Amino acid sequence: MLNRKDPIAAITKLVQRCNHSSRLFFIASQMSTTTGFQQLALEGWQNLSRFEFELRTELRRLGGLDPRPPTFESVPRDPATTVRDCKNSVEALVEEYEETLTTTLPAHARAMINRQVLEVRKCYEELVRLQSAA
Repeated sequence: MLNRKDPIAAITKLVQRCNHSSRLFFIASQMSTTTGFQQLALEGWQNLSRFEFELRTELRRLGGLDPRPPTFESVPRDPATTVRDCKNSVEALVEEYEETLTTTLPAHARAMINRQVLEVRKCYEELVRLQSAA
């Protein structure tokens, strides 16, 4: 059964989660001493920033208010845990995408969100691979 909760509220939460994850990836890219992870973190930051912009644009198109970014609480402190922190953040982001996809979305928004979640899942798989290799 389709969950028909408010798509504007769901996209707003997704915007906030993307914002949180993109900031985490940016910080992680600056802290990393591992070239492979540093590159992945930079690409993740760029993609998530773009996804956040696209979601904000769609939110405005649907008549929603542009959410203010939440305060950023979880700053990685230990370079050794940045891969795990990013992986956990992306895992929560995928769950938020899946929750958003249970709402009644316009076709354009659904296609955009499906495209984005595929990229986020690829990033998650790469983070799992990097964490396993460490």
